[in-house]
Amino acid sequence: MKKILSTTAIVSSLCLLGTNSFADSKSVVGPHIGISASVIGAEFAGTRTASDASPSSTGRAGLVHGIADIDVGYTAALDKNGAITFGARYIPLKADASGTSADATTGGTVKAELKNIYGAYIKPSYVISKDASVLVGIHYLRGDLKVSGLSGGTRPSDLEGYGGSIGVRVNLTPSSFLSVEASYTDFKSLRVTDVSNDTRRTKTVAFDPALAEGRVTLGFKF
Repeated sequence: MKKILSTTAIVSSLCLLGTNSFADSKSVVGPHIGISASVIGAEFAGTRTASDASPSSTGRAGLVHGIADIDVGYTAALDKNGAITFGARYIPLKADASGTSADATTGGTVKAELKNIYGAYIKPSYVISKDASVLVGIHYLRGDLKVSGLSGGTRPSDLEGYGGSIGVRVNLTPSSFLSVEASYTDFKSLRVTDVSNDTRRTKTVAFDPALAEGRVTLGFKF
């Protein structure tokens, strides 16, 4: 039994060495363009406070949605097995939301519109075979956020945040690849202040959005 296990271990080691001997970062080097499909989970944790005696309240909401985006980048070799990719992505998404106050003194409907999400990333990778590599990344995302319908006060700035990802890339042909990644983005806290129509009360809502994403990209090198 020990002899069989020893022989198996030797064969496995030789296979791993053989696989690694074909690993070459040149297989991933070059510019690329990709089309991605993602399943996202967004979470919004918020807190509402008022300047009068009204009690503060907190809440948490989430959604799951599918999106598509465009990815472009360039991969440079660091050494035989190491490489690094610099890239950008654009999500042609437009999302609208609205709500009407139940308080007659604030009146009106507040509308929010989020569109044109774009960002940049850096992804170091390690080539484990001639057709496969593992990668980690850091990224920045920003979206145009417009809020209208407030009686007064302040409006939030654009949505922006930083995150990280981990995944694998597999070469399908010398000029195409498929990558699968999991990522998380923590956006900066946003704050909206609304002044009542009688200017006597101020309501402030602060929320902290986050985004989890499972992403598949079909890319083409050129």
